[in-house]
Amino acid sequence: MSKGYQKIYAIIFLLMLFGFSGFNIAYNWDSLVSDTKESIDVDKIFSDLKNDYDITSLEESTQTLNTIVNSDFVGGHFWNEFYGATYAVLGKNEENNFSYIKDKDGIEYYANFWNTPDISMKELAQRMRRMQEDLEPEGTKVILLFYPTRYDEEWSDGYYGMPYQDYNEYADELLRYVRRYGIDYIDYREVFNSKDFEGKEMFFKTDHHWNTQTAFFATTELVRHIRDTYGEDLDPERKYCNMNNYYIDVYKNAFMGSMGREVGEIYGGLDDYVLFTPKFSTSVRYSFITASRNQVEMKGTFNNTLIQKGPFQKNDAYEKDLNNVLINGVQLYDEIINEKAENDVSVMFIRNSYSSPVAVFLTPMVERIDMVWGLNLSEEEITERLKANRHDYVFIAVNVDNLDNEGNFSFYTEDTEVGDE
Repeated sequence: MSKGYQKIYAIIFLLMLFGFSGFNIAYNWDSLVSDTKESIDVDKIFSDLKNDYDITSLEESTQTLNTIVNSDFVGGHFWNEFYGATYAVLGKNEENNFSYIKDKDGIEYYANFWNTPDISMKELAQRMRRMQEDLEPEGTKVILLFYPTRYDEEWSDGYYGMPYQDYNEYADELLRYVRRYGIDYIDYREVFNSKDFEGKEMFFKTDHHWNTQTAFFATTELVRHIRDTYGEDLDPERKYCNMNNYYIDVYKNAFMGSMGREVGEIYGGLDDYVLFTPKFSTSVRYSFITASRNQVEMKGTFNNTLIQKGPFQKNDAYEKDLNNVLINGVQLYDEIINEKAENDVSVMFIRNSYSSPVAVFLTPMVERIDMVWGLNLSEEEITERLKANRHDYVFIAVNVDNLDNEGNFSFYTEDTEVGDE
């Protein structure tokens, strides 16, 4: 686009921006004020900031105000789409001041100008070793599941000079300590490299998660690793790791991921969503504890317990969060009992959001799955769940891009010596 056209477009954009904003404020002033007064406690915000230096109330209120504005203003998500459309027309491969950037395949990434997590990779490995030493007497095997990074030079076709978030250097450092302390692991970056996967095949374009097809393949690799390393075959008839034994439904242009909801459909597009449902007979008991500490229990087939169809029924792409289709997304604690299990294998995930589809696909091959979310559970709660039932395998699920968040490793933090210190 020439500079002359860019100037004209900028003038038109500003006129529309100020004109439509003024109309919105005047038209919705009464409802905006009343909804804000009902939903936001201003006195509590100032009290927290003054007495505790706690910005939590301010952050929560900002999110609430954003919701109010989207629901009350004419056009709803119009401005988000208009903003994204402006960047698309200008041919920008970054959006919102480098909050999000794209590669040549249209996949969206978080931008990061400095990848410097202030966390000791050695300490994280030591925590895993402490867990392993504590659980070994019961015969429990601890396996680190190192889920793939979204950005990798091996499969990402990025634009030169763009600051793609890249934690691979720290991931490699962590694995060096993991090997030093004798912890078993699967580095899915190497698995996918060896299979010649590409980023555009592995991940949603508009979301930071891998897609369900990739998660299915990752589950089959986990089963293979357990068979080759420990001699235990969870799928001896190759029934549950075979895609031919699942109905596969493709929902075209149905999914707008978390990054897509920030940049808009015009700029980021939509993803297809692929749903696997078993052709074989299933019977499952599923219970979970929500973030608000409520317990929910279900019993029935795989399809009406582990799969939630509610998100598909929403018409607004911004509200249709398909990450919640498989076992309701991420909960504080999940318990899955396979009533048609062909073995008595029990496993536990110290999980992240990538783990939901893996647990779903693993369900037909084991008797019991427990999952805890370290980000919202205390160390004591995690330990309690670990000890409540004996597990044959404990999977520590780590996403390379979350190595800057110590909450993913909120277990066995005591400063004690570990083997081969």
